[in-house]
Amino acid sequence: MNSSQFWAKTEPFQSVRTHALVSGCAAQCLFDNLLSPGSRTLLGSYLAVSEKKTRSFLGYLVSLHDLGKIESHFQERDENTRRMLAGEGLLVRSVINETVRHERVTAASLQNVIWYEKKMDNRSSRLYAAVLGAHHQGKQGTTPNVPPPWMELQKQFEAEMRMVFLPEAEIIPTIDGS
Repeated sequence: MNSSQFWAKTEPFQSVRTHALVSGCAAQCLFDNLLSPGSRTLLGSYLAVSEKKTRSFLGYLVSLHDLGKIESHFQERDENTRRMLAGEGLLVRSVINETVRHERVTAASLQNVIWYEKKMDNRSSRLYAAVLGAHHQGKQGTTPNVPPPWMELQKQFEAEMRMVFLPEAEIIPTIDGS
């Protein structure tokens, strides 16, 4: 299974992959057309990379904002997807009494697993995860543990977005510590 099979929006249907690509490209358009040249330069100086790499990183970061939708509790909310998941052995039937918040799953998966495995410095991963985790302005809910098969799907998605938006980057930019 891949990110084009998981839903991000249902009416009309938009896959997690499509939504990520649209969001990342929209962020890059905003970077190009709304930020002043001075603001683009300043942001690049915080990341210690060129304006071009800052733009690429911004697309990558924004594209990941719904990575937490690649998770059983979220995907099972759609009946068609639930049937597909059952056929793939990906249903997770744990009882959670609170609403699972996909943005919290995004933050936790990126900071604690994906970026940790890439050896991103803790300060940067915490900041980036906090930014993505806040994209629904603090709605209440829980963050379940993501089982290994789902974590692998999230890792594949992150790698795909990295290849789209950061194809030449060896590392993800970190925040200037000075």
